[in-house]
Amino acid sequence: MKRLTLFLFCIAFCAACSNRHSVDKTLDAYFNSINGHIMGSVVIQKDGQTIYHRSIGFADIENNIPATSETLYRIGSITKTFTAVLVLKAAAEGRLSLDDTLEKYFPDAGIPNADLITIDQLLRHRSGLRDITNDMPEDFMTYHTEAQTRQQMVERIAKAGTNFPPDAEYRYCNDGYILLTYILEDVYGKTYAELIDEKIVRPLDLSQTRYADLINPQGGDARSYYLMDDWILAPETNASIAVGAGALISTPTDLAKFGTALFNGYFGSGILEQMEEMKDGYGRGLTTFPNGERICYGHIGAIDGYWGLLASFDDIVITICTNGIDHSIDVTSQVIDLVNGLDID
Repeated sequence: MKRLTLFLFCIAFCAACSNRHSVDKTLDAYFNSINGHIMGSVVIQKDGQTIYHRSIGFADIENNIPATSETLYRIGSITKTFTAVLVLKAAAEGRLSLDDTLEKYFPDAGIPNADLITIDQLLRHRSGLRDITNDMPEDFMTYHTEAQTRQQMVERIAKAGTNFPPDAEYRYCNDGYILLTYILEDVYGKTYAELIDEKIVRPLDLSQTRYADLINPQGGDARSYYLMDDWILAPETNASIAVGAGALISTPTDLAKFGTALFNGYFGSGILEQMEEMKDGYGRGLTTFPNGERICYGHIGAIDGYWGLLASFDDIVITICTNGIDHSIDVTSQVIDLVNGLDID
């Protein structure tokens, strides 16, 4: 019986190793095929253990510095997942209510529908506020590289107006997470950077995750690039504008550690369930991606030339951080399919 048990274990172990080797080869072939159209790093973990890692291209083209597993990237709107965790933790602690309206926190700011827009609608992108970054790109480009005060940002949001009445529909809006940043700072009496460090970074030992005041290439941060005929260095959006909507910097390994903790319920009873509660395709700081009959939760992030992915299904976490990408390539669905052993075009 002992010999039979050992024999069956060996068969299962060899099958698992063979399957992993096959996935590794497929992923390597895929990333080889898009080399030159993407620069960055990818990490895939299963049960919290890294089963695949790959870095491609350069962290800094001008200084000929290649991307490595230690390279740090701005993660753009994946920051919103961190912010949503903080908001839901604050609600669980009784510091705020998801039914609170903007009028409570910005009584004299002149934000339209402030008496109707709730914190929950901000989390779900259902506020109806006009997005000062995506809906007003010409104006945004005049100030996005310069430091902005809270008052300046709130005034811009108030002046921009609305697209629709609160909760009438879903429309992605960075304004909501900018305002959530200020609300968190008010209810805790600390900066957003301090809250991220205290409640997420230090408890999870995310040694390569931080609020990115400025990019520091000498410290291992990747510069970002747009792909034209060649890679063109992108201007840097100031962190004071992105705040809780997109100001964090991290590595795929740290993001995977955060994702594993999140999707295993680390942050408290009911928080993950609230985040995964979808309405018109978006929950609270999470969305879903096509994944056959299974549900894959996560978030995409983009800022300047950076693009990233946090995705999880079953016991798998996929994280991708790039500092340059050809957006005609559907990396999200292709990598998820490849990890599932499916063929792609």
